[in-house]
Amino acid sequence: MTEPLTPVAARPAASVVLLRRPDEVYMTRRSDTLRMFAGFHVFPGGSVDPADQGLAARRREELRSPGLPAGEEAYAAAAVRETFEEVGVLFALDENGRPLWRPEGAAAHSKALAEARGLLRAGAASLEDALNRYGWRLAGDRLIYLARWMTPPAAPRRFDTRFFLADLTGGVEPDPSPDEIATGEWLSPAGVLERASRGQVRLMRPTRAILADLAAEGAFAAADRLVDPAAPRQEVVEESTPEVLRSVLAGLGVWLAPVPITGGTFVTEVNAYVIARAGEGLVVDSGGGEEALDPVRKAWRAAGSPRIRAVVLTHTHRDHAGGAPHLARLFGCPVWLHPAGQRAGAPLADVEAAALADGNEISLGDWRLQVLHTPGHAPDHLSLFVPATGVLFSGDNVLGDGSPWVGPPGGDMAAYLRSLERLERLPARIIAPGHGPPVDEPPSRVRSLIRHRLAREEQILALLTERPQTVRSLADAIYRDRARGAVMDMARRTVLGHLMKLEGEGRVKRLAGDPERFARIR
Repeated sequence: MTEPLTPVAARPAASVVLLRRPDEVYMTRRSDTLRMFAGFHVFPGGSVDPADQGLAARRREELRSPGLPAGEEAYAAAAVRETFEEVGVLFALDENGRPLWRPEGAAAHSKALAEARGLLRAGAASLEDALNRYGWRLAGDRLIYLARWMTPPAAPRRFDTRFFLADLTGGVEPDPSPDEIATGEWLSPAGVLERASRGQVRLMRPTRAILADLAAEGAFAAADRLVDPAAPRQEVVEESTPEVLRSVLAGLGVWLAPVPITGGTFVTEVNAYVIARAGEGLVVDSGGGEEALDPVRKAWRAAGSPRIRAVVLTHTHRDHAGGAPHLARLFGCPVWLHPAGQRAGAPLADVEAAALADGNEISLGDWRLQVLHTPGHAPDHLSLFVPATGVLFSGDNVLGDGSPWVGPPGGDMAAYLRSLERLERLPARIIAPGHGPPVDEPPSRVRSLIRHRLAREEQILALLTERPQTVRSLADAIYRDRARGAVMDMARRTVLGHLMKLEGEGRVKRLAGDPERFARIR
């Protein structure tokens, strides 16, 4: 048994929303080669480092920012430094009081600014070194404190970020650093959100929320209001809600595509996923048929339209595999699945298929996805784990809500519990399940499923202590009025799955002459 992973401590960070009249914000697109949030549109910013703390202690008055609480000047220091390093805009004044973010000041100090920026980016000097060398003073009052957002515990990297507004109207044109930034451009907040809705721009949840607020109020109207230090600021410590966890997954290169299930089953959706890294992609699971095409295509566009290498099936139950031929034809790619799924006759006519086995690795850019054979719910069940991000694709072994049925045909309760124990040992931070919302605290969630199954086993043994019983009578006693129709059918299969496990362990037996009735072996 492993203990639940301790949430990563949130690193202090700062980000600057540069404004230009009449109503534009400056956004950069992160390089596709970066490990985290590759390809996302963001505002300039980054972590608060120890040098920022020291700078804030020695130049506190220069870093006073409207609305920023006293004692948090290190966030303003990081905001100034990161904006200078990333896009070449320095909110500072020279010895004559000329703003270095305006053309006249920048022109007068062009050589010094270029030299200082290069040294900062190389780690050869600090911002304070440059200020002391050239006699510059910080202009923290140009940064208006806007909001605080903290990343939820499920994220493998967490930030406690202060966002600032800064008016750059009439200022120098930003010059993005090519090693971190693919592109930079001025956009209207509403325009960014429109492009994001079409899958042309990828946004993290705080960025999207800030843009929505600026679009509704007007960026400069918000700045005018927030000049008053007493004006309320938005402070959000994100909880692990389904919406937030979907945003976390997207930040880790995973886009959820809920596919509707037709046919009157007790679940209404199955989760397909698009994983994207460095222009390459995978689709995990496919839904039950052609109805998967639109949601998966939408997720693929949101992921930046990567080249899809394969459709990977966690198992070949129809709700997960029926749409695979349609997606394979859409993307011109093969379907990868466990050999037991191929032998069972998965619906892959006229589609190239290849086998995945336990221990295989799938390369995707610089990521390696581990393939784990995790039978129990189905004999061909696979799980996928991405060590670089801590994302576990659990298929139907771990659901977002409730627990899966495990029983005939094909189910094996003993194998299922062994598979859960294996999944529990993984250093996963978020689960992308086959049904339901994403799951945080994976080891705790998996352990709860193990406890649930063992408790159900003890309940069955206790009922059999009273008298021999059938699967139907056991299911009726356990579930009573809580399950009907298809749900009760699944419940009976799971009860039978428990009985078959207990039978194999020599703890129960079928009565001679009445094989439908089980008795406990004392």
